[in-house]
Amino acid sequence: MKAESEWERFTGSRPHAGPTLVQIGITERCNYSCLFCMEHTPYRHLDRHLSDQGRESSRLVLDREVFSRLVADLSSLGCEWLQIVGLGEPLMHKHALDMMREVRDAGLELSLTTNAALLTQEAARELARLRLVKLNVSLDASSDSVYQHVHGTSQAGALQKVLRSVAAFGETSKEIGHSPQVVLSYVVFRGNVDDIEGLVDVARAAAATRVQFVRMGAFHQIQDLSLGEEEWAGALERMRAVARRLREYGIATNVDVLQTSPSPDACKRLYSRIGCYMGHYFALIHADGRVEPCSVCPVTMGNLYQHSFSEIWSGGRYTQLRRECLALSAGRLKHLLATRAKPSLLEQCDCLTRCPHGAENVEIHNRLYPREPVDLAQVFSG
Repeated sequence: MKAESEWERFTGSRPHAGPTLVQIGITERCNYSCLFCMEHTPYRHLDRHLSDQGRESSRLVLDREVFSRLVADLSSLGCEWLQIVGLGEPLMHKHALDMMREVRDAGLELSLTTNAALLTQEAARELARLRLVKLNVSLDASSDSVYQHVHGTSQAGALQKVLRSVAAFGETSKEIGHSPQVVLSYVVFRGNVDDIEGLVDVARAAAATRVQFVRMGAFHQIQDLSLGEEEWAGALERMRAVARRLREYGIATNVDVLQTSPSPDACKRLYSRIGCYMGHYFALIHADGRVEPCSVCPVTMGNLYQHSFSEIWSGGRYTQLRRECLALSAGRLKHLLATRAKPSLLEQCDCLTRCPHGAENVEIHNRLYPREPVDLAQVFSG
């Protein structure tokens, strides 16, 4: 991309191109009730706050026709990559495989996040032939007993079934000369911290290319399952030992860059120096058609059951949000808000308290402003 077009794309409130990357949850239904999941935890009904936070919708599954229009729209806007993610379990959608074929037929790159419990070996081989960029599997255990406990299933041999299907995906990919990322995701909390060491054998059995560790956040009824700081420090040492062993087999991890989520002070420091560009290159879409700017900004930009994605992307709410996001730095947001009567959209976001997209925003900022680079680690360390 030329510097001029990149500057236009990321500094205007109405970008000429569409998002580069879109994540979509095609269903809110899930076949598991994972202990750490805010959406499907079995503890949810015990906590009024969690229950209130969930947006009840009659549309738990995205209509196939709406999805088809979306894919065509994204293709015409120049979108490059569609990620089908786990807001529910994607494979519970009866048209999931057909929808993924449609994405690839439209020329978009494709990745899938799944718990893989419903992924047969035959379906796994079919996914491989679609040449997915990445298969991300929510595993979260390395032994049968912990797997059943964490995911809330009594199905015997569930873990081994998943590993065989993931391995079949890798084998077929290799046969056709394709090299996708095969990622095993492991949310670390008290329920599985003692199962970490077994990941070496599990990752090898699944022919994984990467193991991705995630620290479970603390929230309400299940906060007693999250690790305290001392426990987390001990878990990190165990993860580092596992990472060294995985490296011997050519399996990567994120241990070297794994850190606690940035504090509110760190986020405020970051966004006093740079703007947020998520609204210029990314969108998150829910099964009920809601379009949101990112995972920590639950502001509805529009709904695909009422408007096309192109209309939403170029509409007034996205324009307002982009202006506010670009005005974050150097205190310009206060000035912007003071000059108009509209309520701020960013007030509903967690940008200034917990932002998982700091690295992406810093990368774009440093490309746009090479003479004013920002060191993310330095900002977060204070």
